[in-house]
Amino acid sequence: MTGTDQDALKLLREIGAVVDGHFILPSGLSSPTLIDRPRLFMYPCHLQALCALLCRELHSQKLTGFDRVVSISRANMVLGHEVARQMGCPSTWLEKEAGSLKLVGPNLEKKTRLLIVEDVVNTGASSQEAIHALESWGMEAVGVACVINRSNGQANLELPIISLIDMQVPAYALDQVPRYLEEIPAIVTGNVASGH
Repeated sequence: MTGTDQDALKLLREIGAVVDGHFILPSGLSSPTLIDRPRLFMYPCHLQALCALLCRELHSQKLTGFDRVVSISRANMVLGHEVARQMGCPSTWLEKEAGSLKLVGPNLEKKTRLLIVEDVVNTGASSQEAIHALESWGMEAVGVACVINRSNGQANLELPIISLIDMQVPAYALDQVPRYLEEIPAIVTGNVASGH
């Protein structure tokens, strides 16, 4: 784990966005780690510090020179806005309307270069949908920036993914929970899917 990873993980643990224990996830699976995404946005000073680390990583990976930051959804708008502020460019966001994505904000010119921002990349499906939408409007997505990448290399976006932390978060069917985890009282998170 790099120094940036360690600094970011420390901040995430301080605000309770990454918690260790035994959790029953909304999917019905059991996990030793909870990523509490809403907590990323609860503490402005911590969010500012996380975005500073992310911007430093963007510069380090030479992913700069984009015209605008676009947040993957309204839920990620605060994160995208802070990244844009620190990178010195405007921000906008995507919303779903009648099942289709739309770009919120002033009309952008074709060939506008956009950095996609989201809090956690799981499978990469949301980012992929955003990339296709932007390309269909004649714009260019140059990469994806996120706080946590938990795709374990499975998010095949054909664009760079810049993350603060690459995290593998195991999840187990309830009949396959390891013994060490069974010994920890489970906390149910969110609305657990029925049938699990």
